[in-house]
Amino acid sequence: MAAAAAVLWVGVRRYTRERPVVGHQAQRLSAEDANTAAFGLAIAGQHQASLPYFRSVVSQTPTDFLAHQNDSTALSNAAQESRYHVGRLESATRSSVERVALMKTSLNESDLAESLARTPQDLARVISGRAKSLRTWGFPGEALAEFRRALALTRGDAGLARETRALALAVEVGVP
Repeated sequence: MAAAAAVLWVGVRRYTRERPVVGHQAQRLSAEDANTAAFGLAIAGQHQASLPYFRSVVSQTPTDFLAHQNDSTALSNAAQESRYHVGRLESATRSSVERVALMKTSLNESDLAESLARTPQDLARVISGRAKSLRTWGFPGEALAEFRRALALTRGDAGLARETRALALAVEVGVP
């Protein structure tokens, strides 16, 4: 058991180190063009392929909260991306270690985005994005706490209020 934990820790640590986009075509694009390419790939469901483009945007605009938030969302989506391989639907990541590392990096990017957000609306956007990732990953209590934080910042955004109430009810009755 300890050996498995050590392997997981080393794998996550190695994967979550800053990954430069050196040599990737995304590095040669302007932030605007990289962002356009990243969103095109993300909309097409190619989340892993979008990562170098989102990283390029982050490297070119390191103080833009939205660049970090978009990267966080892309990392979370990449961790859950699936593909067909030999006729079977399976995870697009190679292992659970890689999925955990992507999620850890996603949460780190979300923390950076939160620290860079300047308005309550921007902060709520970051926090609700993190809440959605936590909910998807099976952490409904933590997601609910984040949704409530975001809702307090938006002064009652109707969509966010509905999402928060629905999750609160699900948590109360024990639905995952």
